[in-house]
Amino acid sequence: MDVTESQLSIAIAGPGYSAVLGNVTTSPDALRHLSIRRREFTHLLASLRIHPMFLDAVADSSPLAMRHECQLDGNPAIVYILRVSNSISQQSAIAVTQNYRLASPGSKSKYASIQVSALVLGYDDSATRNFEACLRKRKESVFEARSVVMAFLEVEKERRFLEVRKRRAGLREILHKISSLSALAEPPLPPPERHRKVDDNIGLYLEASALRVNGLQAWKRQIISLQAEADAAGDRALASSLARLVLQYEHRIERCDVTREAASLAYQMETSYLARSDTRIAIKDAKIMRVVAVFTVLFLPATFTATFMAVPQIEEAINGLEMVRKSHDR
Repeated sequence: MDVTESQLSIAIAGPGYSAVLGNVTTSPDALRHLSIRRREFTHLLASLRIHPMFLDAVADSSPLAMRHECQLDGNPAIVYILRVSNSISQQSAIAVTQNYRLASPGSKSKYASIQVSALVLGYDDSATRNFEACLRKRKESVFEARSVVMAFLEVEKERRFLEVRKRRAGLREILHKISSLSALAEPPLPPPERHRKVDDNIGLYLEASALRVNGLQAWKRQIISLQAEADAAGDRALASSLARLVLQYEHRIERCDVTREAASLAYQMETSYLARSDTRIAIKDAKIMRVVAVFTVLFLPATFTATFMAVPQIEEAINGLEMVRKSHDR
């Protein structure tokens, strides 16, 4: 692409922007308070040459990844807007505008300048450092909007994968314990502790499932949508990068599926083990009851007779009957 000058400006909303953006800080709920000062935020977008549709995208809580071609100040522009949903611990959003300023008719270059402007919201210090590191990896093409977009997506990928890894690691530990039956061999916990432990296990399983559905699958669909838009616009480089990113998400989703299948198998093993244990206990109790019944049938008559004969009145009556019988014999 023939161009005389390229410019790149990136603004990241951190604690220093709180005076302009209202309550925007590094908290997980940062993006929910932007509508408090719409006028100031709209003015900021104009000063940074960010498309005003970014305001509506930020106000919405659903995930979004879009590419839009438009006109800014009479010049062609490409706008990328990505909005992370609230399905993970920290929300973030980015708007990238690549504005082309046409060269004069007699110029050798097609464009006099290309200006790339980006505004990132919801980043803390750690995310900012990771974002800068991703930009350095793309220093050869850093003056292109697609490089800024991919840097944002890389940071988001690492953040989501980290949260999923934490839940999967905890879930695998629980499943290993169940499958090895070591949990059943432990002494029983008191009711409050037992209920709390079960609630924690179920909560961890639900968190892992929710992250798989909302944190991976939903965002993967947005990336696929952005990939289709880039492919339709002829941006092969961005479409190829997004395709590789989709494959990484699919691999992570498959690993989550393996863990969930293992969880189902482990719970079935635990249920089967408990059923067999209950059956063995029932059989053992039945054997004990049978032995008790046999002893009762065999020894109850003798016991009754011995007890009956031990009563003094019975012995006196028997002696009286013997005396009467002897008198009749005489």
